[in-house]
Amino acid sequence: MIWEQKKAQSIAILDKYKDEISQEAHDRILYVIGTQAIEDIFPDEQDIKDLIRIAKGEITTEDMVKETIKRYQKDWGVLEDQAEANFIEEDITLEEPLTYSIKNRRA
Repeated sequence: MIWEQKKAQSIAILDKYKDEISQEAHDRILYVIGTQAIEDIFPDEQDIKDLIRIAKGEITTEDMVKETIKRYQKDWGVLEDQAEANFIEEDITLEEPLTYSIKNRRA
């Protein structure tokens, strides 16, 4: 039940922005929400906004991932050199429109 509620919350966030994007973009982001939910990951408002920016062509997936990493570094108080020692950004690969995978390797 909690899984369904969390997924519904992510969809409700997306629906707040449905007038800003095409139906095709909405459906692709909905697909991302569904595939992430399988892994028990539920996009929050910032994640949805980032996906909308990608759909509008305002930012690339790669740049969004870099921004997210920097945001987490700031939020978690991680210094940039520490983060680089634990994460190598060059292993980003696109799988589907608006989806991505990151291979996490220790330096």
